[in-house]
Amino acid sequence: MNEFRFGELRERTLHRQLKSHFLPADGVQEVAFGRWIADIWSPSQGIIEIQTSSLSKLRPRLRDFLAHTLVTVIHPVALKKSVVTWNADQTSIVRERRSPAKGRIETLFREVGALAEFLLHPGFTLWFCLIEEREHRCEDGLGSWRRKGVSKVDRELVSLVELKKFRAPRDWLELLPEGWLGPSTNKELAQLLGLRVNQAQSLTNCYKKLGLLEDVGVSGRSRLLRLSGRTGNPG
Repeated sequence: MNEFRFGELRERTLHRQLKSHFLPADGVQEVAFGRWIADIWSPSQGIIEIQTSSLSKLRPRLRDFLAHTLVTVIHPVALKKSVVTWNADQTSIVRERRSPAKGRIETLFREVGALAEFLLHPGFTLWFCLIEEREHRCEDGLGSWRRKGVSKVDRELVSLVELKKFRAPRDWLELLPEGWLGPSTNKELAQLLGLRVNQAQSLTNCYKKLGLLEDVGVSGRSRLLRLSGRTGNPG
């Protein structure tokens, strides 16, 4: 832990680590592409973007990139997280604890749904990088009142656990309950998936945009959803 060095303001440690990990043999980092700087350019694989923050921020550049080349987005999801808190001048660790939070792809669709127009584009691939990470915080008095002024200042990769590739409809359908065809309400799907209702609704809204789910009526005041006939499943 004492050997850790904070990332620069422009590029946090986790972003730099993942960019190095996913750099192809023919890849080059930080390449100008139109009005944007791509994280990685590879003649064989196209553009590779490492997005450790909000996926919705990628929308303008994805439109430009996909008009010319293949695009892969790498998005980390923390399955396990430890939180390290430093003193105000970041010279010593005050405390370290294991966070009870466990990331899941199924909970991210408020963000994923913002990229719905790209998710089934033939030139686009989204990789969820399931990781164990350390989140570094600082008692500088500049952070959220919820954290009593403690700031989040960096993220560090501890280990890469698994990669999940999403490109075709079948990849997205694997997130639904095994054997599920519907019809079900968002509340019923939330129970099956172990999600909050609003999380399930974000997922189903995205899947409707992708043509994977369709409305088939109502149950009380709730919409009923089922797999779309366009997925090749019986409806």
